[in-house]
Parts: sequence; structure tokens; C-alpha cells
Amino acid sequence: MIRSTAAAILVAAHAIAMAADAIRIPPVTTVGALERASVPITGTLNVPANAAVRIIFGFTPSTFRPSGAVGGGAAALLCPAIDPTNVVVNGRTDGEFSIECNTAQAVADGVVAMLTITGLPTTDVEGTLRPLRVLVNGVERSDVELQGGLVRISEGGPRPTLTEGVSGNAPNPVVSRTEFRYSIAQAGTVRYFIRDVAGKLYAELPSEELQAGTYTKEFVPDTWSLSSGVYIFQLVSPTTSHYHTFVVQK
Repeated sequence: MIRSTAAAILVAAHAIAMAADAIRIPPVTTVGALERASVPITGTLNVPANAAVRIIFGFTPSTFRPSGAVGGGAAALLCPAIDPTNVVVNGRTDGEFSIECNTAQAVADGVVAMLTITGLPTTDVEGTLRPLRVLVNGVERSDVELQGGLVRISEGGPRPTLTEGVSGNAPNPVVSRTEFRYSIAQAGTVRYFIRDVAGKLYAELPSEELQAGTYTKEFVPDTWSLSSGVYIFQLVSPTTSHYHTFVVQK
């Protein structure tokens, strides 16, 4: 009996050791706007007992946000609560966050953790959730298969009408650079102008071909020729012009 039990343990350990490491997200997850959905993170992890595991994900910030995560005895990450950390939004479609647990165990073709996401009331109806990197005891593992999936906002959620215009800029006052945040309701060519309060043109920024949505535009003034004072950012959308005042402080 002892011998057969030992053999079974060795077979199970060998199966885990031979399995290819992988972190997978379901191909499609559907969530309503302002509602939450659970996303199972599954796969295989060959880690020593009580290992510290950190998984870094990329996501689409305009579609959803990570709300929480849990592990437990039935998962690779044993921590019962794993709040997403290091949440960074680099743009409308580019964001990152991580989940980590200091007490993990090996798992083969099982549950790594359960992630909770919250859908956003947005004009974007589809985004992505994708594992980017896996660190075990502080060392990045390059041998892990990473498979992401789509996140879709269901039709039942509320959807705001996109309000076109310039919502502001930061930092303001402007010392060396700033970013204007704006929205356009129709696809087409968007042009940008910097003017003084009398309407005199100071600079024309590179134009862009854009889809309807919310964006940012960087402005780095020529501090030698631009004096302190109030200026106007003019946004020319495919349908009309919008104006926003800002302050330059030298």
C-alpha cells in the first residue's frame, strides 16, 4: 500500500513537471456596462512550494477595468484575495496591471486564480485581456505560453453618447509640455492649432486620421518664443471647431 501510494505521488509529480507552463484567458468574456464578470485564469505552473508568483497583464482601459482577484486552496495562487496592483493606463487601448501572491503551488491544467473585471459604459464594445509576463520568486519566466482573450461589452448596458470637444489639458499652467484631452464623434481628419487670445496663429500641430473616440494630443511649446500668458488650443474635427484656453507659465 505504501509503495503504491508513493508511486502515485511520483507519477503525479512527474506529470506536473512534464507539463508545459501556460497562462490562459478564455477566448471571449462578456460583461455588461457597470457590471462585473469573473474571468478564470487557467493553465500550468511548475513552481516550488510557497513560491512568490506575479503575473502581469495587458488590457484595454476604454472597455473594462480589473476589479479584484482571488486564489485559494483549489488554485495555484493560494492567497484568498489578490487585488490588482500597478494599474497603469498609457492610452485608450493600452493598459497594464498585475496580480501577485507570495504563497503559490504547482498546478497542471488547472485554475491559477479568478479575476474580476468591471465593464465600462463606453462606445468601444470590444477589448482584450492578455497575460504579458510571469515572474516566479522575482525571476521572469521566458518558457511560459501566454494566451489572451477578448472582452466584449454586452448590448444591455447603458451607452453614453460621445460628446465631442476638448475636455481639458494637463499640466495647466504649462511649463515645458502638456497633453490636451479631446473627443471626436465622427471619423476623419483632425487638425490642431495653437493661437494667442487675439486669434493669431502660433503653431499648427501634425494632423491625424482618427476614428470616433477619445484621445490626447501632446504640445511642447518653444519656450524661447512663447511668452507667459493665456493661449487657445483649437481642435478642428471632421464636423466643426472646438476651442480650449490654457496658460503658459515661464
